Amino acid sequence: TIKLHVKTLYRKIGAGNRTQAALIAKEEGLF
Repeated sequence: TIKLHVKTLYRKIGAGNRTQAALIAKEEGLF
């Protein structure tokens, strides 16, 4: 699922940095 993918992204970049995670998710085309 997308939620699971986002959680994986959070872990990869160091969970907690939601701003950067959101930017990465945008680039990945998740939303």
